[in-house]
Amino acid sequence: MDDPAHSGFSWLKALFLLLWLPLGSLSAQSLPEPVGFVNDYTSLLTPAQRNQLETYLRSVAAQTSNEISIAIIE
Repeated sequence: MDDPAHSGFSWLKALFLLLWLPLGSLSAQSLPEPVGFVNDYTSLLTPAQRNQLETYLRSVAAQTSNEISIAIIE
C-alpha cells in the first residue's frame, strides 16, 4: 500500500533533483571577472543602456550604502 508520508517524501526527492540538477550546468560556465555593477555577458544591452544602469546603480550605492548588481548570462 502507498503510505502518504512515503509518497510525499518521494515527491520531495523528485523536486530536489529537478531543482538541483540544473545547478551543475551553471557552475560549469566560466565567466569573466565582473566589472562594475552591470555585467552583460550576452550583449543584450546597448552601451547607452548599460551606462544608464551603471550610473543609476552607482547613485543608489552612494545614497543608500546598498549595492545592486546586474548580471546577464545565457
